[in-house]
Amino acid sequence: MPGVVSNPNLHIADDPELARDSLRAIGLADRYNRIWAQDRSGAAGILRELLIGLGEDSEIRAPLYRRDKLEAAKPIAIGNNSP
Repeated sequence: MPGVVSNPNLHIADDPELARDSLRAIGLADRYNRIWAQDRSGAAGILRELLIGLGEDSEIRAPLYRRDKLEAAKPIAIGNNSP
């Protein structure tokens, strides 16, 4: 992905930076799932922390699963007008 610097240690299971980023992503996903129904604005703020890009008028409905890219703390971007 252009502009994204890859961590050469992503394949190392005990890399402390990867572990920290993964735990942060899991925590943000949990917070998002807890508040989405009551506070859409707050949930959108969490998405902006979690994702490298969130397009205009885009929404991800809870629950946000902590699998794949979130647990690996890989960059994710959502384009414009994504329901």
